[in-house]
Amino acid sequence: MSVSTTCPRKPTYAGEVAVFRNPLRRSTFLADIAVRDKHGHLGWEPLAQDDPRARAAIAKQAKKNTGDTEMPNLKTVEGRREALRQADVSLRIEDLERDQASEAVFEAWVQGQVSEQEAIAQLLAD
Repeated sequence: MSVSTTCPRKPTYAGEVAVFRNPLRRSTFLADIAVRDKHGHLGWEPLAQDDPRARAAIAKQAKKNTGDTEMPNLKTVEGRREALRQADVSLRIEDLERDQASEAVFEAWVQGQVSEQEAIAQLLAD
């Protein structure tokens, strides 16, 4: 199975710059630019990391995030694990448990590989 390293959404106009998480390394961002092919169809082309448009778009995206692009420190990881432990206790009280799919999403969140918003979106998509 191959992993696409182009923007997962469709471009809306030529020249649009899209920033998205690198699917192979979730702690980094990639940038693509929308271009028209010889048939007039819009598609994504990767921008080099040193391209000023990519650098500006990635910097803007990084400012939007709340620090989730960096690996969390040990205290944060421990706090997230404690929050999950408490959630598991609450689930057991109601005779419920987390499934394998949510287990992977929560572990990625604990390790800082996905933001809280991304984790919620993945859980709701399942």
